[in-house]
Amino acid sequence: MTSSWRPTINVTNWSSRKLHGKGAKWSIMAQPRAWQIGDGGIYQLTPNANSLVDVMQGAMTMDRYRDDFMRRARRLGDLKPGELVGTRNGVGIVATVESGDSILCGCSKAKAKRNECHRVWAAYVLFEAGWRVILDGAEVAI
Repeated sequence: MTSSWRPTINVTNWSSRKLHGKGAKWSIMAQPRAWQIGDGGIYQLTPNANSLVDVMQGAMTMDRYRDDFMRRARRLGDLKPGELVGTRNGVGIVATVESGDSILCGCSKAKAKRNECHRVWAAYVLFEAGWRVILDGAEVAI
């Protein structure tokens, strides 16, 4: 008998605290403020800092930024439940991302709804990798 159960990961912003899971809080921000670091970061889901600056300054299109992010996320490491890891508070201690953890960025929900936030893109690659993803309070389904 096979099960359709998937471990759950919450993907939202730091301000939406009621949408955070009960587990660890992982940052996926290229330039987090001190209070946006949480329990650590997930390198595979963090955009390239130079690309972030380029898109903010208009030197790179949002479509190119998204395509680069998606390609990078899929290439850099395993995103599957049980294999996705984060680095605890930047000290090099690697920990497995668990069901109930949250993956967080600083973008507004409005920006995410316009598909201009990498957490939306991250949610879809995590879903593809086998996670049950709750994006800004709604379950991702493809």
